[in-house]
Amino acid sequence: MNRRAYELVSSTYYYWASLLNSSNVDCVLASEKQCVLIDAPPSMYSGRERSNFTLCVKDNIIKYYSIKCAANELIVSGQAKKLSKFIAEQGLQPVQRQYIWRHDQLGPSSENVEYPFDSIYEVGKVKRRQILFPSNKGITALSIIVADLTPEERNVILNDLAAYKDFGCLNVQRLWGSIVTDTQITILLENFAVDSLSNYVNAEQRNNGELLKFARQMATAIDYFERSKFIHKKLSIDVCLLTADKTLKARNTLIIYRGSCGIRIINRTVPEANLSQGCR
Repeated sequence: MNRRAYELVSSTYYYWASLLNSSNVDCVLASEKQCVLIDAPPSMYSGRERSNFTLCVKDNIIKYYSIKCAANELIVSGQAKKLSKFIAEQGLQPVQRQYIWRHDQLGPSSENVEYPFDSIYEVGKVKRRQILFPSNKGITALSIIVADLTPEERNVILNDLAAYKDFGCLNVQRLWGSIVTDTQITILLENFAVDSLSNYVNAEQRNNGELLKFARQMATAIDYFERSKFIHKKLSIDVCLLTADKTLKARNTLIIYRGSCGIRIINRTVPEANLSQGCR
């Protein structure tokens, strides 16, 4: 995805980034004429007319409009109109992405956690929870409860959460938001199944074509990290995210750790190396 396009929408209040796909957009859109802006799925990539984003509109069914970035403007493809003008003319109601959540907006935790999340996110207790929306539907997320914080650690993590509030330019595990009380902070992250690259490569069902494509994309990932000169003692290239729709993303894990400077959140990713079928 073009970084300039991400920068253009990073502060757009109804931009939900890659958090949503066609199966759960309906959770967010509770009534007619509501809309959200999301990243365009690979199926909308088509050479020069490649879409950057997709506007999802509830109108009996969910309708999808391709949005591209041109001359620092968001344009509705095929309409020759700015997105803001299209929304006004259609009487649409953009849904703001929520950042501050309440405990009563979370469903019960799932008892079946297939992966050892606690070993990845060492800073707090990890659970898989449902975030509940006005549509009476929910989307699964990961919650990390961080307690026993010193005042300095609390300030560091709150500042980091605020800094990553928009997440506009990062194709990584998205930050849903947080729940802050006097005694603890709950971080809400996009839900992924986590597994290592070695497990993916060694799986018996991988054919030579898949492995060759995988190797090329991993070379792109490594080159990206080297060119960005990002080095961290806990960085491991042997980390990937396997999403529910079998999209494999190569990046170093979102690192949350306790160090001499308190709690830090480090994010680095490879926008060009999304390993889903159909991506370049």
